[in-house]
Amino acid sequence: MIFLDGDHEAPAPLSNTIICEQLAEADALILFHDLNSPDVTQGLDYLKQKGWNTIIYQTMQIMGAAWRGNIEPVQHQPDVKINWNLPEHLAHYSVSG
Repeated sequence: MIFLDGDHEAPAPLSNTIICEQLAEADALILFHDLNSPDVTQGLDYLKQKGWNTIIYQTMQIMGAAWRGNIEPVQHQPDVKINWNLPEHLAHYSVSG
């Protein structure tokens, strides 16, 4: 598992993702923090385009996971007291829970 929570301005999130993909094992999960930022989402978009499985977690900062191989990401149940709305740049992603 690789956890990405770094520079939130382009091109850093995409560059970080490309490097992490090169270091990732065949069975791997990359977890993204702060997908509220469209620049951070570039990394998740990149892995999705490369054939990785993806999912979004409805949390305050919105998290996302990309995985490949023999990996199952955890399921997440968003807080039912909050009316969750995904930003438009994440509308094409599946949401856990």
